[in-house]
Amino acid sequence: MTRKLSGDALSADEGDDASQLKKLASQTDWKTNDEPIDRFHMVYVIFFFIGIGTVLPINMFMTASSYFSAKLAGTRYQYMFEGYLLLVYSIGITVSAAISIWLLRSIRITYRLVFSILILISIFTFMAVLAQVDTSTCKLRSGRQAFFILTMAVVFIFSFFGSALFQSSFLGLVSVFPRRYPQSVISGMAFSGVFAAVGGIVSLSVGRSMQSFATIYFSAAALFLSLILVLLYFTRKMEFVQYHLQYLEFGQKNAKRFYQYEEEYDSDDDINSNPQCAKTHQKFSYVWYLLKKIWLLALSLLLCTMVTFAIYPPIMARVRPMQSYPQDPFFRKLFVLFAYLLCALGDFVGAAVALWILLPRPDQDKVLLLLNVLRMVFLPVFLLCNGHPRQYLPVLINNDAPYLILATVLGLSNGYFRTLATIYAPKKVCPRYRESVGAIMFFFNVAGVGAASLVAFLSCSIM
Repeated sequence: MTRKLSGDALSADEGDDASQLKKLASQTDWKTNDEPIDRFHMVYVIFFFIGIGTVLPINMFMTASSYFSAKLAGTRYQYMFEGYLLLVYSIGITVSAAISIWLLRSIRITYRLVFSILILISIFTFMAVLAQVDTSTCKLRSGRQAFFILTMAVVFIFSFFGSALFQSSFLGLVSVFPRRYPQSVISGMAFSGVFAAVGGIVSLSVGRSMQSFATIYFSAAALFLSLILVLLYFTRKMEFVQYHLQYLEFGQKNAKRFYQYEEEYDSDDDINSNPQCAKTHQKFSYVWYLLKKIWLLALSLLLCTMVTFAIYPPIMARVRPMQSYPQDPFFRKLFVLFAYLLCALGDFVGAAVALWILLPRPDQDKVLLLLNVLRMVFLPVFLLCNGHPRQYLPVLINNDAPYLILATVLGLSNGYFRTLATIYAPKKVCPRYRESVGAIMFFFNVAGVGAASLVAFLSCSIM
């Protein structure tokens, strides 16, 4: 008798076998009656906060673009810092993400998470101290250029040793939990931009100078990541979490029952039924098998990320207000942060909507890819906003309201399409390979950031 599981829908023959398989499916695909309860939804809430922390580092650096521009005033890096930031970040995180796919077998996930968070805490503590160094009185080459090189080195270190390990490891971990828990992490990741933007506005309002702003801002990030480390420690001891961690693809000790379930409803899967596929699985060729299953969704995620990060923050950091005290430097900085906040809020709302409205449907990969291709129209539209300095293109959108609406729609579409691609991809494969799919999708996400840095350099040069 042939039995298949596709996404959340299970089709089986009539009789007792069908009813047993339906118990195995639902949202978790392998849920059993002895599953512990998530009391008071504590794990769900904690995963939301950890989701904020996974992408907080890059969001904090991007939101602090005004600070870095002030520190690099008078250099050729002043107006293109965001492009360099994304380029260095993408190089470090792409290489690390590719390596982390193969490290799943060799390094325990606990060690990966703790090590990466400690690196990030150290980085933000260092940046808070570095903010006290006054580069305004330094010579151009010896002072500000040294600050730029040091900052890029810091970005590479936290992207290679911190962000990539943290994100890929935690996304792989949460992929073995019921569907609402990956959704909680995705919502947290979307809210991270809001957290960074609000933190930037509060820090700038409290400390009117750039030095005090950066000290408060980066110190808050270090404290938040320290809280994440504590939450991870207590989460590991919860019975509900321990129960699901046994189903990790790599490092499980008591998952025999899970594999028995998998064989029952997924016995016709190529990689399980074909001896040659089973052999290549041992040689890591299973990655290419998984890519064939999810490549349309992976490409959609790459395009979505590329368009968003080519605009936010490289282009948005240069847009100036058209009305209301445009010459006030403090107002101008708040205007940039307010636009960031609207984009981040749109991203959060889009991600939340995607958890309930699944359009395009899971089987419409090509439609989702087409929508992300059409979304590239945002690039020329944002170039026509009031961005400065500019040399070639005219300013056609000369009102603040349309620009702020565009920023909101950019974030809204990013959150919606990115979330759909992220939650659809694991459903394309059987549960035992979802940790690897999470790592692969993360790789395409950071590859999109790398492509965005190149597009940003080109876009800003023709503005």
